[in-house]
Amino acid sequence: MAGEEVEKVKGEMSHRPRTPTEKECEILMREKCAVPENIISHCQKVAEVADALTCAVNEAGAGLDANLIRSACLVHDVARLEKNHGRAAAELLRSMGFSEMADVVEVHMDVPVFPDDPLDEIQMVFYADKLVMNTKVVSVGQRFAAKARQHGHNPASLENIHRRETAALEVQAKIEKLTGKSVSEILSAAGV
Repeated sequence: MAGEEVEKVKGEMSHRPRTPTEKECEILMREKCAVPENIISHCQKVAEVADALTCAVNEAGAGLDANLIRSACLVHDVARLEKNHGRAAAELLRSMGFSEMADVVEVHMDVPVFPDDPLDEIQMVFYADKLVMNTKVVSVGQRFAAKARQHGHNPASLENIHRRETAALEVQAKIEKLTGKSVSEILSAAGV
């Protein structure tokens, strides 16, 4: 490719949004990937939870990218029926030019969270997903108790469940400390 052509492509790419629009997310889920309706509904509820939490932390000064969080939530389970669905979804999103969103979606199942690290978009998507079972908003305790009942026979699974629960509670503590409100208060005030 000649130098002029490379610059033209770079110019076109620089005008592309970092995240897909809500309509593009819907097309990806329903038409391109034919994701089952129950998974789409779950993703929409996760986005609703994330919207409320992101609004609250941003009002408290977090400065998170609300569009990135919402878009990532809307498509985080686009490859849910595949093995290692986070990685599969990330590969799809990268192929579409949404690498930043792919980075968020890739780790939505399991992310290390450290108390001194600032709250970020990855933690918000991870946490919002952990508050939604199917389309029902639940507490972290309820979500992980259900997982433990489902996988309690497997010690390695229980260890993973405990690690994820600990990470989710750490994100919750960050949100509550930053906003001065409980997560349930934030969601209730937002009508979620």
